[in-house]
Amino acid sequence: VVFYRPVEYGLGSSDNVLLGISSSLKINKHSQIYGQLILDEFLLAEIRAKSRWWGNKYGYQIGYKSDDFFVSNLYFQTEFNVVRPFTYSHKYPVISYGHYNASVAHPIGANFYEVLNILSYKWKDFRFTNTMTYAAYGIDSTAVNYGQNIFNSYANRAGDYDQLMLQGDKQNVFTETISLEKKIIPHLNLYLNLSYRLRFVTTSNEQYSQHYFQVGIISRLWNSATDY
Repeated sequence: VVFYRPVEYGLGSSDNVLLGISSSLKINKHSQIYGQLILDEFLLAEIRAKSRWWGNKYGYQIGYKSDDFFVSNLYFQTEFNVVRPFTYSHKYPVISYGHYNASVAHPIGANFYEVLNILSYKWKDFRFTNTMTYAAYGIDSTAVNYGQNIFNSYANRAGDYDQLMLQGDKQNVFTETISLEKKIIPHLNLYLNLSYRLRFVTTSNEQYSQHYFQVGIISRLWNSATDY
């Protein structure tokens, strides 16, 4: 393991391997701090030189969550995510970290900052949830790969140095989802759900908003969604 990766890199890095670590620290029985770090490629000398070398591809996450936030049954979570340009990508797009033309790591791909906040309160058979996310990222142009779309070959980048976060056509996306759930069949985890979503987008050329309304029945069965 110690020598295999350097030898493979010297032969042209025929595949795509990430190194990562995930950790969490329990503050008490209800709260914890958590984080993740991934390294796609990394060269400490280039970090120290502050050269913004394209090959320093990494991402990290830090967050906090509590299921009794000041009052009983109030869930709160906040999270910050960063991924450098060209992370998860490869010279040959077929080896990128994707599946059926979708990113398997993050929906945006790379070259982004993201903030997530969730506030959820349970009362009897009802649950009210407000989820807010803000993401800033730079998208690729038709001629230059700025490192956002993981299915673009990183061979099409514009140079090796001064690769900045949010380079390209900058997008700002704010999303807020408000939902109300009522449990109707407890032993099946069956819920009646009513939700509204606002999506507000700002680009260099325009601003627009989108509104979504949803009414439905949700069954989680034995699965529960975890945001971390």
